[in-house]
This record gives sequence, structure tokens and C-alpha cells, in this order.
Amino acid sequence: MSFLIYMKQALSNLFKPPVTTSYPLKPKTFKPHDRGRVINDISRCILCGQCMRICPAGAITVDRTTGIWKINPFACVQCAGCVEVCPKKCLHMDPEAAAPDVKKSEIILQVKKEDGVSRVQRKVAAINMAEAAMDDRSHIVNNIMKCIFCGQCMRNCPSGAITVDRRSRTWRINLEACVNCGTCIDNCPRKCLSLGCYLGNPSEITMKGSRPPVRRRPSTFAPAEKEGPLTSPVQAEKPEAPAENPMPAVKAEEATVPDTHIRIEAEKCLFCGKCEHNCPADAISIDRRNRTWTIDREKCTTCGVCADGCPAHCLTLADAWEAGEKKEMKSTYQGKILRRPPAGRKPAPAPAPSPIKEEKAAEAPMPKPSPVKEAAPEASVPDTHIRIEAEKCLFCGKCEHNCPADAISIDRRNRIWTIDREKCITCGVCADGCPAHCLTLADAWEAGEKKEMKSTYQGKVLRRPPRPAPVRKEAPKDEPHA
Repeated sequence: MSFLIYMKQALSNLFKPPVTTSYPLKPKTFKPHDRGRVINDISRCILCGQCMRICPAGAITVDRTTGIWKINPFACVQCAGCVEVCPKKCLHMDPEAAAPDVKKSEIILQVKKEDGVSRVQRKVAAINMAEAAMDDRSHIVNNIMKCIFCGQCMRNCPSGAITVDRRSRTWRINLEACVNCGTCIDNCPRKCLSLGCYLGNPSEITMKGSRPPVRRRPSTFAPAEKEGPLTSPVQAEKPEAPAENPMPAVKAEEATVPDTHIRIEAEKCLFCGKCEHNCPADAISIDRRNRTWTIDREKCTTCGVCADGCPAHCLTLADAWEAGEKKEMKSTYQGKILRRPPAGRKPAPAPAPSPIKEEKAAEAPMPKPSPVKEAAPEASVPDTHIRIEAEKCLFCGKCEHNCPADAISIDRRNRIWTIDREKCITCGVCADGCPAHCLTLADAWEAGEKKEMKSTYQGKVLRRPPRPAPVRKEAPKDEPHA
């Protein structure tokens, strides 16, 4: 019987195309999930250090003093995070594997310098001159009339070259420390930064903006009347005099509040805390326990950073007020009540049964448990949840770092991914930032999925086996001469 099976397989293989490819005679085709290795075009690199800071495995090292860019391919998890944040797009993923070697080594690329000036910087300046008609004096230029001094450029600058003082409305850049990476231009909410050139060769540029309009807190009381001569009782009884005061007070309230403001749809809010964390002016505060969202319009600079980073898209930058909106300087909004009851709350104790009811309950037959009651624990778990394909997971740690509720934990040594659904607020931030696209925000449960509040998933075993310990060979003994 086994011989017939063997003959059937052998005959079928005669009419099938070959499984192997004649490499390197024919070019190799790579599959979409093959990420490959990180390649750096050192001629375009400006050594800004963004790749080193974003790397979750710490595989990249950048030394600007010596001009060395270094990567450890054995520590790299191939998440492509460095490729996404590179401002000059000099990093890319090559699906082809590197040439084999007899020993482990790091990839070291160095930028040579002559007379304190890097050759790479000269080449990049020549490219910018050909593309944008700029010379070697091109630097970051700020249109100070549009600047709102939010500080986003200062926080995102990889070299710490920008300083923003909101109190004195001063913007300063150190041109010697600036590497012209353009990160501040990409993160500016008002798009007031651009790449231009200064006359001369200054080492530091300081710009001072105009004073913002004073926002005085509106008073609910009518202004006090000036002291004057005593009025007669007939004049005091006239209702026309006090009726004229409340109208200007209401108009004064509306005039002090600016038209441009942040608008929120509180029913959509997830209370993830990203707007509170990203706000440069600390104007937003969130209370997740009571599900309240508060904004202090006295501090708000209407930069729109909170609206850009909102995962639920419940914040917008409005240019005019609508009917029914709160115009108070400090406004509080109540969010939607949680569908899942808070953890740790025990059900109320049942009342003690009376002796008469106990006798009747003993005589009555015991009811059979219904299947609906058994499914009650699953019904408490919400339908919207995070779904993971553990086989695709790279265990880079971006989801654990980006989760605003600290609901995800990763064990890279054992390749275990854990989520606490009691803490998870299903905001989808982890799914948006996943480089391997193994996380999705699902609206319904599928057959076989884990519905436990704390679920653990085992990832794929590493393809690279551990390196065996080197075997020491004994030196051959010298043979005696004849």
C-alpha cells in the first residue's frame, strides 16, 4: 500500500513545476511579509539621532562627535520604526539577507570630516541647492506672526536647538546645534516654520512675537454704580434703571471669549488621556473615574495638537460658536457612562430568608440551571476589543509604549503578549502604531477567541537558533624529531 502511495506522489511530481529556483541566475522574489534588514544611505544621513531614540530594541547607536552610525543586526527586531521617523529618508528595509560571515559583528558607518565640516553635510547642501535653489546658509525660518509659542518644535527637536519662552513670547534657535532635519517643520501645528536662509552667518537667531490679546475672566455681577447724590423714593421705585445693566454684562461675556476654540463630542470620548498628555499649555485635564473632560480656555492656545492626536476623532478646532455651546473659560463635559462595571465592586448581599420561606423552598422542587445564566460572564465582556495575530507579532514594544491605559505588557524573552481588558479602553492607539499590522480593533468576537479579562498570547518561536558555545580544540603536541 505504501509503495502505491509513493508511486502516485512520484508520478504527480513529474508534471509539477520545480519548487526550487535557480538563484542567482534568476532574480529572487520576496514575499510581502519579509521585512529584511535596515540599510542606511550614509551619504544622506545627518546623524540627527531620531532612529536611535525610536528603536525599541536599542540596536542603533549614533555618535555625532565622531560621525559614527552603528547598528547591531542581531538585536534589531525589524520593526521599521527607524525608517518611519527618519527625516531625510536615508533608511530603508532591504528584504534580501546579508552575506554570511564567520563571526558576529556590528555594522559601522562613519562620516568623514575635513576641517570640522562633514562631507555628507556638503553633499546634502548641494542637493538642497539644486532642488530648492538654496545655498549653504539654509536654516529653519519662523514666521513669527503665525507662531503661537506652543513649544511643539522645542519638544520634538532631536538636537535641542530650539528654545521657546511662552511668558515673554520669545522663540530662539541655535544654528550651530541645528542639523536641518525638518522635524520641527513637520510637527508645527500652525505651519509657521520653513526652510530658508539668513543673511550673514549668525550662530543664534532670536525672534520675539507680539503680545496676545488679554483674556479677562468675565464677571457675572453687574458693575457697581458710581456714588452720587441721594435719589428720591419715586426714582428708586422705577424699574427701568436696573433693567439696563444686565444687557451689557451678557455682551461683555461673549466678547471676552475668542471665536476659535476646541469643540468636543463628549459621547465619543474614550478618556484615553492623549489630549491631556499632548497639550503644550496644560489646558486639559481628565478624570477617568468620573469620566469628565475639562478645558481651561484661559490657558488654551488653540494650536489644535489635541485634535490631531485624538484616536476617537471627538475633538475639532472650530472657528465659530454654535448654539448651546459652553462659553465659560473653564468648561467641564460629562462623558458616556461605561458599559462595563468597574472592577472590584461586589454585588449587594441578598436579604436573609425567613423561616416560613425556607420551609416552602424545601418542599418545592429545585429548578434546573438555565443555559442563559451560564453565559452571563461572557456577556459582561464588551464586543469591541483588540484582536491580535500572535504569529505576525515582532514584539517590538510599540503597543506597550503607546498604550495610554497601560493595558499591554510584553515579555520579549519568552515572546508573550498580554492584555488586561479590564484596563483596556479600546481606543485603537496600539493598532494604529503597530508596524507589523498584527493588531486590529474588532467589533465582534469570533469562535475560539479568548474572552478572559487578562489574556495571554504566545508568539512565534524565533527562526534564529541560539548560537552554540565554541568548542576549544587542543593544540597538537610536537612530534619528536627522528
